Amino acid sequence: LYLAGALVDQFVTDANGVVDFTVSGVSTETLPTADFRVGAPWPNPAAGVTRIPVSLDAAARVEAHLFDLLGRRVAMLEHDLSAGSHVLEIDAAGLARGLYLVSLAKPGSPPRTASFVVAGRVADSAGGMEIASLAWSESAQVEHPAPEPVAWVDGTATVLIPPAHAAKGPAAGEYELRASAPGHLDGTFYVDVRQTTSAVIRLFPGFVNAAGSQMLEVPPGVFVMGSNVNGHVEYPAHPVAITRPFWLGRYEVRAEEYRAVTGKVPLNMDAWGNRAAGLSWLEGIAFLNELSVREGLARCYTPLGVPEMDLLQCPGYRYPTEAEWEYALRAGTTTRYFFGDRSIDLPLYARFVVSSSSTPSEYTVQPVGALLPNPWGFHDILGNAGEFVEDLYGRTAYLDAGAWEDPRGEATGTNRVQRGGPISSQYDAADARSSYRASKSPTNRDSRNGMRIARSVPTSAPSNRPPDAPTAPSPADGSTVPPGFPLWAEASDPDGDPLQVAVLLYDQAGQLVVETDLPSAGWPTTSLTAGRTYRWRLAVHDGRRITLGPEWSVSMSQRDPAPFETLANASGIEMTHLPAGRFVMGADFGHSSHRPAREVTLTRPFWISIFEIRAGDFYPLASPTSTVNPTDFRLPVTGASRQNIARLANAVSAAEGLDPCYDASGTLLGNPYECRGYRLPTEAEWEYAARAGTTTNYSFGDDLSVAPEYAWYSPVSGGNAHPTGVLKPNPWGLYDMHGNAAEIVQDWYDPEYYGSAPEVDPVGPQTGSQGLARGGSFAATLGYATSYLRLITSGAAGIRLVRSDF
Repeated sequence: LYLAGALVDQFVTDANGVVDFTVSGVSTETLPTADFRVGAPWPNPAAGVTRIPVSLDAAARVEAHLFDLLGRRVAMLEHDLSAGSHVLEIDAAGLARGLYLVSLAKPGSPPRTASFVVAGRVADSAGGMEIASLAWSESAQVEHPAPEPVAWVDGTATVLIPPAHAAKGPAAGEYELRASAPGHLDGTFYVDVRQTTSAVIRLFPGFVNAAGSQMLEVPPGVFVMGSNVNGHVEYPAHPVAITRPFWLGRYEVRAEEYRAVTGKVPLNMDAWGNRAAGLSWLEGIAFLNELSVREGLARCYTPLGVPEMDLLQCPGYRYPTEAEWEYALRAGTTTRYFFGDRSIDLPLYARFVVSSSSTPSEYTVQPVGALLPNPWGFHDILGNAGEFVEDLYGRTAYLDAGAWEDPRGEATGTNRVQRGGPISSQYDAADARSSYRASKSPTNRDSRNGMRIARSVPTSAPSNRPPDAPTAPSPADGSTVPPGFPLWAEASDPDGDPLQVAVLLYDQAGQLVVETDLPSAGWPTTSLTAGRTYRWRLAVHDGRRITLGPEWSVSMSQRDPAPFETLANASGIEMTHLPAGRFVMGADFGHSSHRPAREVTLTRPFWISIFEIRAGDFYPLASPTSTVNPTDFRLPVTGASRQNIARLANAVSAAEGLDPCYDASGTLLGNPYECRGYRLPTEAEWEYAARAGTTTNYSFGDDLSVAPEYAWYSPVSGGNAHPTGVLKPNPWGLYDMHGNAAEIVQDWYDPEYYGSAPEVDPVGPQTGSQGLARGGSFAATLGYATSYLRLITSGAAGIRLVRSDF
């Protein structure tokens, strides 16, 4: 046992190579003096060269003595160092695998110590890593040599398993096969040699720290953070660059680790010491600081959690930033969960309660590591304990495009962000998603609160250079172009790296949308509104760094002519004028509620909105009394109540000096055809507009192979709404009449209504308990999106406005 390079005590191993000892009579080392600081060796474990950061306030001669675990001096290094920061390199080539101690000293200061592990050797000049060991789990029944690896690529070993009872094979049975490699944590694979002929073992780069925590190394990269469809606090989805590698705990901090480091008992300390520790954010600070001191590293925080230095530069243990956490969780994925979009698979990877009727025992966090990991090897990163991160909680950090490289979150605030969702959430709840964020007080102590520790990997300045700022916009700044004209600019990278592009678009109200991961610097403006001006800029990245370009403006002229007159009304909503006419409504097959098909005459022409009402139209006008999705201003509004729809329609009417069609409660005032203001379409008006003179099941005909050109429906929609106006319109120039948002109509539902409905200007039942929506939706299959099908709704759906023409 060595302290500061001096021998304190020595021990002898037992037959199994295990040492058990008690440390006594050893005084704690004084904290390093301010003029001489030594950081953590890296990489650690080392395979080749290990580097140790050293900082001096004045020039000095520094001696570095290298000792093996038995206290034998292996080498001595001397350096004359100037004031400032330096990196001492120790050649680990030729050293046996194991732990080594380095004692660094300068005149007038006590020695500083650092330890590192030599993990193995580089196998070939191509940089491939050789497996250092591959063995069956220890068992008296296994006396055969281990199988040989046949491939070792990108951290994955492929192994041939000899048949049971073969000359080099184990006896029949189930075994754990364990592989080791330089700079990696061991990988395991469970095999039944009676059934398995090969195994693929994944090894992850990392090390085991002084608390026994497995730390995985996460490389730098760019990912898409947040969500466009799950609320304001996750909006917008945007590219984020993690420019520095970092280590992150493979598991949530266990109760036994917390007690061993701090000497204090977390909430989940019981017979199951392997459970995730229940603690507050501030209690986590104590753990991080104590663990840093235990390894001779600088503490990253004051006891109250105030950073002592730039956290990404701190050599000690810290919370991960929210961006680092989500980057590690997603592990290169962009889906709802890191394993895909199917919530039915959640129980394989994450612990949540099954239903609201679950017993209290199901709300208790469980031992870590029992379920499958994410693609980068992290266990329980969804579910089990909700995990605190470094960032303060707020709603604006995602909007700061200038902070998308290594973002640090909100500048001010009280609560901290918690990610991953606690076990008390239900399966398929919002809490389980990769982008979910929660707000927690830093003093909130709960058995379902947990943490995952992080540490910066010391590196020199990255050699990768950021992309050049985009130039030469097209159209030129301040131009007016028709909707659909592409936005693009010239973009290049000084290193010649391929670029990905994100378009940042701001509407007249300053709302932002981000279109991410475009393969080139160009984006069509199909979904933008004619007659409006937008500001735009590009963010380009090369997979490591992000460059934000200058801001330009573009105005949208009128859209290509439709069959009938079009205009943008005083509220900026694009409308088209439909003439009075006669059409066949309903169908003589299928559900009884739309039978019989009959001829219907509409005697009054009307104006109808060309697009489903967008969030960008709704929010400035309606001031909804409750949250209405979505946040992207190009997406159709969904979930608006009849009362909120009435508020919108009356506001649009007031902008043109027209009498309202609804009272304050959302009740229609009289006959809809006689109202001069804006309102919902009657069911007859909607189907007349949807059919657009056709008699087929859909306005585009009955050839379903062309449906994706006209409609967003499941599964082509991906389960999400899409910006309006992107697909082809129907013959009368109306977009998204099939799919996307289900559109609520004025009529109430009566399954017998068609049997006795009038053939001229039908208005449907004036009251009822069930509303009607038409056109299908992004969440339903194509069969629900026909021109005639009637859908029952609770009263909340998408919106298309009309106005009678007098």
